Formats: sequence, structure tokens, C-alpha cells
Amino acid sequence: MAVYFSARAAAQLAHISPTKLHFWHKKQLVRASVRAQRGRGGGRYYTLLDVLLICLAAELSAMGIAISRRRPLLEYLRNLGVEPSEIPAQAVLISDLAQRCELVDDAQEAARRLARMPRAIKISLGQIARRLLREAAQMRGEGLTIVVPP
Repeated sequence: MAVYFSARAAAQLAHISPTKLHFWHKKQLVRASVRAQRGRGGGRYYTLLDVLLICLAAELSAMGIAISRRRPLLEYLRNLGVEPSEIPAQAVLISDLAQRCELVDDAQEAARRLARMPRAIKISLGQIARRLLREAAQMRGEGLTIVVPP
């Protein structure tokens, strides 16, 4: 059984406002896996991977990285198709924000790759994924805004 999060729940898990999430949708930075019919009870529904990508977009935003430079990183991760539960806790996302983007799960290897990439950024994706899984489990346990669209 697939579990989906409403837009409000996804925004809460990513620590952003629903308004910001809606803005990012309009700018086509993020997307929902399921788009229900318009009207009462309709809307966007997100998988855990979708919410992880929203969390990454928020992290990049906090670093001051422009929307146009965030897209390639988000697409790279979406195309990998790695679920948050499969990402090792020590995993790091490294990118030069131009062409190269890599997911590395070894701290020493990450340091070597960073040294070869001038102006690269490093994001502790494993830590973001762990936080997301904890908070999603808590949300699920409290029965908050988690839905399975028909």
C-alpha cells in the first residue's frame, strides 16, 4: 500500500510554508507524484521521495542557490530513484552546480571528490533523509494528514 502526503504535510515535513511549496510548483522546481481531481478533497499528493526532493530544494534555498541551479540536482536525485530509506546515513550529495552531481556514501571519498571540484557544494543527504523518515513516522503514528488516494 502506497503512502502519500498532502501538500500541507509535505511542506511541514520539509520545514517550509505551503505557499513556498505552491510557488515551487508554479516554477516547476518540484512536482507531486499524484495529482488528484480538482475540487473538494483534490490536490497534490507526495511520496517520501518527492518530500525528500522538497527538503533538498529547501536546503539549497537556505544556501542561497538560485532555482535554476537547484533543478539539475533535484532531477539527478529523482532519476536515481533512491528511496529515502535506502540512503545511507553518511551519504553526501556533491555538486559543482554546473555539470557534475554525485551521491557518495563514504566520508573520505567525498572529501577526495570535493577537492577535485572547485566551488563544489556538499549536502548531508543521509542526515536529511534520516530526519525525514523520523518525522514522517511520527506523523504517521499521530494519524496526521497522510492519505492514500483512490
